[in-house]
Amino acid sequence: MRGWRSEEGAGRRDEGQEKHIPFDAILVAVGRSANLTGYGLEELGVTTGRTVEVNGYLQTNFPNIYAAGDVAGPYQFTHTAAHQAWYAAVNGLFDPQKFKADYRVIPWATFVEPEVGRVGLSELEAKEKDIAYEVTGYGMDDPDCAIADGDAEGWVKVLTVPGKDRILA
Repeated sequence: MRGWRSEEGAGRRDEGQEKHIPFDAILVAVGRSANLTGYGLEELGVTTGRTVEVNGYLQTNFPNIYAAGDVAGPYQFTHTAAHQAWYAAVNGLFDPQKFKADYRVIPWATFVEPEVGRVGLSELEAKEKDIAYEVTGYGMDDPDCAIADGDAEGWVKVLTVPGKDRILA
C-alpha cells in the first residue's frame, strides 16, 4: 500500500509463521454506539438495545414510529442511512403498502487511502455459500474521474450471476 513504511514493523501470525509488516501508524476503529438517551424513547416504551430495534420495514415496536440510519443499524454508512430513509418514508406515508429494506447490494466504503469498497457478496462469501459466480475486473486507469483526480491506480472486481449482468447479492 502507498505511504506505509516503518523501520520497526509489526509482528503478525500467519499460518503459524510470524511475519513483519511495516507501518507508520495504526488506526484502530472499535465501533460506535447510538446515543439513545434523552429523546423520550424510554418514556414512550420504544424498544432499544445497542440500537433502536426495528423490523424489516424499519418500524419500531410502535408501528407508527420508524427509525433509520446509524441509530437503527445494521450498518453505519451514510449511504445506508439514505437507503433506509427512503424505505421508512415510503412505508410511513403509503400504509398499508409496505416495502422491506433490502440490504443485498448496499455499498460498503471505507474512506482511507487508498479507498476500499464493495457491493454485494465477496468471492469468499460466495465460495462459503457454494454460490456460482462470474468475475469481471476493471482497472482504475480507465474511468475519467479517476484520471481527472490523478488517482488512476487500483482495480474493481465485480461478481455477477453466471450468464447475467446482475451483481451477485
